[in-house]
Amino acid sequence: MKIDEFIARQRKFFEAMDTGEDWDASSWRVDSWLDTRGIKSRSLPFTMLGKKDPLPQVFSDFTKAVLLSIYQLKRPKFAALFAYLIGIRRLFNELSTAGSIYPADLRGEHFLSAIEALKRDEYKNLYDAANCLALIGSVIDKHELTLFPIDFICQIQAPTPRLRHDPMMEREALSSKLPSREAMIAYAQCTNNPINEREEILLRTIDLHIAMGARINESMLVPVDCWIEKKLLDNQGLPIIDSVTKLALTECGIKYFPEKGFEPSIHWLADSDVPLARRAIKRLTVLTKRARSVACWQHENPGRLWDVDPQVLVSRSFINIYVETAAPYDVNRILDRLHVRIAREQTGNPEYLAGDVESAFLAERDSQVAFQKNGKVILRLHECLCIGFIGLFRLKGQTNSVNWLLPTLVKFADITGALGNTSAESIFDRRQLTEADGTRISLRTHQSRHWRNTLYKLGGMTEIQQALAMGRKDIKQNVYYQHVALDTELAFHSAFVEFQSYHEKVQYLQSGIVNGKIQGALAETYHHLNKQDPVLASDFLDTHAGGVHVTLWGICTNDFSREPCQKHLQCFDNCGHLHRTDDAREADNLRKLLELNMEVLTKMQSECVGEAGADKWIAEQERKIEGIRKAITLSDKIVGIPIKVFPEAAGITKSISTRRGSSV
Repeated sequence: MKIDEFIARQRKFFEAMDTGEDWDASSWRVDSWLDTRGIKSRSLPFTMLGKKDPLPQVFSDFTKAVLLSIYQLKRPKFAALFAYLIGIRRLFNELSTAGSIYPADLRGEHFLSAIEALKRDEYKNLYDAANCLALIGSVIDKHELTLFPIDFICQIQAPTPRLRHDPMMEREALSSKLPSREAMIAYAQCTNNPINEREEILLRTIDLHIAMGARINESMLVPVDCWIEKKLLDNQGLPIIDSVTKLALTECGIKYFPEKGFEPSIHWLADSDVPLARRAIKRLTVLTKRARSVACWQHENPGRLWDVDPQVLVSRSFINIYVETAAPYDVNRILDRLHVRIAREQTGNPEYLAGDVESAFLAERDSQVAFQKNGKVILRLHECLCIGFIGLFRLKGQTNSVNWLLPTLVKFADITGALGNTSAESIFDRRQLTEADGTRISLRTHQSRHWRNTLYKLGGMTEIQQALAMGRKDIKQNVYYQHVALDTELAFHSAFVEFQSYHEKVQYLQSGIVNGKIQGALAETYHHLNKQDPVLASDFLDTHAGGVHVTLWGICTNDFSREPCQKHLQCFDNCGHLHRTDDAREADNLRKLLELNMEVLTKMQSECVGEAGADKWIAEQERKIEGIRKAITLSDKIVGIPIKVFPEAAGITKSISTRRGSSV
């Protein structure tokens, strides 16, 4: 049968991958052949959904073969491949309910019944689950694995956008998407006054997370040598000197591994973020030195945890040096749980075989690999900055035991617990800090990312600048992090968003830069030039304020940073963003452009007669010529303020009030 040939072929592929896993096992560890982050071991369980019982062998082989076929087709990461596995296990539930365990008996109705079961359970990610089943069905049909074609098509509608830019909806979302002012002030008090070194490791990790504006898993997985600092050079290769401090200007960045793509990147820091990030990295380097040293020794001595002869007897008090507990007898309880037997009874201080203790704790140790890609180790545990020991960060309300033999990464649970997302004592509870209404402060790690992106938006950064600063590949995701309802609470910045004309916008920016209310590289350059040549500084401000760009035929007010402009170098073709100024060069360029287009039109009319579609090309050329002439006629009407050439034309970029997800 084709299904047997398909399974045999995929089995050969799996064995050729040399993963070290057994085909017949009830689960596969994937750390060696899928891109993974962190020290948590990941596996694919071939068990019945919701149970620990393995799938029947015939269906298990089918599941593994289909899963490998999907892997070859899409090269998904672990989370996506695991979702496809869940889809196949759902199909087994429906098939077994119908009285069969043979994959060849699968039908389209089994796929439909799986969808109906999810609907009854009010499954939130129904659209994603249906798409997984659709791909599984297409793989089955492609290889003709069933007696009859599945022919399953996902008919579930895609969910509506998560967040539209409706002011009322934004206002309702603020409490969950952004931290409160009181919470940020409270965190500042905590981070500047750590109670002890254990808490400080968590605080400095959070500092790093806030300074980078990264995803929390990216912040916790930076290498110890992440800090990058270099001098800014001029065109001659000489350092640029600050006119005030007389010191060479530098730019600072942090090397990290983005979740999207896993490729090593550098997050360049804004000047205001440098002190926070520098302090975090400097202190973490010192605070985590012991954990990295232990992890490095264990890496250099595989299969070992400590430098103690496995054959010697060690007392409970000796073990207590490495396994810190509230009371010495708690060590006995831990060793009993790990089935470590007493080798020799001693009154009040029993002795154990060192090798037995080491083997027991070795089974509890996390992976020594922090990050790998395509089976290649990129970052080992001892090379990470945010590292500690198991139990080191347990706060009040949790069992207090630290194993100094088991280094581990700072975990997400440690951070969320410190920020008040669990019932355990948080950094705010320790200091009796609350929200304005007296309720408990509870921050989520992703709130700082929303908070930073909102500040970027309010500060006037372009969409591309925001995406780059946030380590984002898809620029369309910016909109979900820009909580513009905050504009109403920040009157000075909201005025920038509400300008009705380019002239108002430029006047606002110019006055804000001159009087020091607007900060940034543009403002710094202006003030630097102003000390040397006020006229040159004024010219610079006139040219660059507003972020608009100059074309050969006038000023364009489109936000060209969003996506490639649909009317690039075709502004005269009824573009709603083209503005004429009184610059004589514009009029000269337009006249030359008119002559060139007239020649093209004449040639088209004489040489394209009778050709299919020639009338449409000629009509389009005539429309462009009409637009050029209209732009030329405005030359005598401009008195300082730019004039919109095509006031009736729609703009390429949609306004905030009408934009949904994309600007074009």
